[in-house]
Amino acid sequence: MIITLLSNFKEDERISMDNYRDLLFNNYLNNNKFDIKKFIPAKSNFLNSIRYSRYIEYPEIIKKINSNVFHIVEDGYAHLIKSLDSRKAVISVFDLIPLVFWKKNFYLTKPPLFYLYSLSYLKFFKTIIACSDNTKKDLINLCKIKEERIKKIYYPLQKEYKIFSKEKKNFYKKKHNFNKDYFYILLTGKDFYKNHLRALKALSALIQEGFKIKIVKLGPPYKDWLDEIKKLNIESSVIYFSKYLSNHEICEIYNICDLLFFPSLYEGFGLPVVESMACGLPVLSSQEGSLKEITGGCSIVTNPYDIYDMKKKLIKLIKYKDLRYKLISLGLKNSKRFSERSFFDSHENIYDSLNNFAYDK
Repeated sequence: MIITLLSNFKEDERISMDNYRDLLFNNYLNNNKFDIKKFIPAKSNFLNSIRYSRYIEYPEIIKKINSNVFHIVEDGYAHLIKSLDSRKAVISVFDLIPLVFWKKNFYLTKPPLFYLYSLSYLKFFKTIIACSDNTKKDLINLCKIKEERIKKIYYPLQKEYKIFSKEKKNFYKKKHNFNKDYFYILLTGKDFYKNHLRALKALSALIQEGFKIKIVKLGPPYKDWLDEIKKLNIESSVIYFSKYLSNHEICEIYNICDLLFFPSLYEGFGLPVVESMACGLPVLSSQEGSLKEITGGCSIVTNPYDIYDMKKKLIKLIKYKDLRYKLISLGLKNSKRFSERSFFDSHENIYDSLNNFAYDK
């Protein structure tokens, strides 16, 4: 059976989508049952427009691809179904954040027209993979997709993410020049819904009150971030891990930090929460979007719109070591819900059913 993973453009810079695609590809690469292929489109020189390539050229190109099953790995490319046999296609949806925020008149004041255009094609899919119950609910309520067409498959925790021994943690703390006198608080991502600007205000208030903390930024800084830390005068309190990191290198960071601060305004899944818990890192998070579902009651909860509440919860976690140990124990158990085996078996079942369905028809 030939399975073709239809990818986004690399110019989209959707690292999570690329990782999802490659996770599937690498797992099935040496599988005798499947002939797995991935198609990564190239931006056309014509008009130098990614939109032209995405909406005009890409649908034409895939008409020439021979495959038993097509798997579109991102919902922003749902329009590709118009060039495929819908009986042989599946699409993965991780979140509907642009649609959610536009419907709430929240941050997005204008309708995301191209995104809405792509989403309008979701109704043609016989099978849609949602990464959480929350995303499944959004598909039903916002896109009017029938529940029986949606299959929930949690994103898996990869085997590299695990808790290190004390000796190994000390080795990596020394490697990255982490000082035992400071409390290291991790922030991840770069999108506006990660709520970094409010988080930085709460952290700045603690620094001004004399708390010895360092802010660890996983991922490159961006303009709003740089402007905010300059305004707050906390530039010297920030440590950056800006270059691309392997899973093992990210695991190092989780293991040597003291807390993941994840006050997102919305999440379709929230993978850093699961990875952190597996590495023995306690979590302070919001409960927006899927986070209540994914944290499983194993994090301390903060109001993502209330800087004072963030500050109060941060102080509690800094001061009370026993609370952090309790969260570590709960988080380790929670992370075991997200197994690779279940993830791959569920995808394999969908590929089989699509292949069989296409032939039966």
